[in-house]
Amino acid sequence: MLKQILAELENTTSGLSLEEIAQRIGKDPRVVEGMLDMLVRMGMLIEVDNVACSSCPLHDTCRVIATTERTFSLAT
Repeated sequence: MLKQILAELENTTSGLSLEEIAQRIGKDPRVVEGMLDMLVRMGMLIEVDNVACSSCPLHDTCRVIATTERTFSLAT
């Protein structure tokens, strides 16, 4: 399942919410949440801070700020 999550995030440039990831891989969001937390602790993912996005110059056009859900992206 970890590889599935990483593969889904590799195919997006703006990150995905917990719900989007769970839906794409066909798993319960509660299970996916645990996997996402593990990937963040391992340094493979980052959780996007939607509050900090408000100071970004692209905040008016970015999809990430449009959601209040937990959103994740690959660590670079």
